[in-house]
Amino acid sequence: MATMLPAYQSSVLVHPAGTFPASLANDGNRSPSVTQLSCSHSLQETNPWWAVDLGLPLTVTGVFFTNRDSEGLHRHTHTSFVPLIPGEKYTDTTL
Repeated sequence: MATMLPAYQSSVLVHPAGTFPASLANDGNRSPSVTQLSCSHSLQETNPWWAVDLGLPLTVTGVFFTNRDSEGLHRHTHTSFVPLIPGEKYTDTTL
């Protein structure tokens, strides 16, 4: 649904391996590999955020998240579906 729509995040990591803007999170590439430049990444900060502009008011019933694989950092790579409750307000601490 949100593939290739305008995306935004609180900051952008610029690293020797590449730049990781918000648009990498919804570009259709589902690979969790950071080396394939398929993941967005913010700077280390207290309250990072990511958002997508759906272009019109819609009822969102859930969101898929894929945790990036940080080669060599032993992160668990997985995809999760988070169902959303209509009318509920969500923050990074409630997802």
